[in-house]
Amino acid sequence: MAKKNIEVSLVSVNLVSTGTKRKESRHALTATLVWPRPTIARKESAFPCTLEKGAADYSGSPWHETILFKETVEGTFGLRMELSESLSDDAIASFMRTFEGLFLQDVGTMLGKTNLVLGDVLANVFTAAYKKSGTAPPPALVASGGVTLEPADLRDGMTVEIPLTAPVSLTETKVSGSAADRGTERTTKVLLRKGAANGSVTVRIALV
Repeated sequence: MAKKNIEVSLVSVNLVSTGTKRKESRHALTATLVWPRPTIARKESAFPCTLEKGAADYSGSPWHETILFKETVEGTFGLRMELSESLSDDAIASFMRTFEGLFLQDVGTMLGKTNLVLGDVLANVFTAAYKKSGTAPPPALVASGGVTLEPADLRDGMTVEIPLTAPVSLTETKVSGSAADRGTERTTKVLLRKGAANGSVTVRIALV
């Protein structure tokens, strides 16, 4: 069974729809290594990202601001990505604190303030975190996807593009009219239907 030590770093995020019409949006991205090696079911990393018109380029950013994982992989494994809906700065900070408080004690380490490397958690890390903490409902997801990889196929410096789809239909609601007239009217526009392609996340693999 092939075995390699790898680093996985974020290169870019590109979404068809962020679920909002704002040019700039802030999201929580979670990356998951699925069964990186026998006895290790999952490894998670949480990362706050700012998108401009649905895109972010990290190719020129320092290593410590883009690193997601430094792991040993053995046998077939998966790499999944999930992006939350657009969140406020306070919500992003709260989200990262939730992860830190729930899982950091199990990992025993924190790689700076940019991203947190987390221990094994349930399949949907957003729901798991908020369910266990008893706080407000978890943020909705606007994009998710994954790929299956083989250690034997990994080359130093290679990039991997992870296609994303919309896990739910992304909509925009507009309110028109006023109570002084005949009342308000709400119209909903579908920005992207459930299951539709919603961009990709690209990562770089380094052999270490």
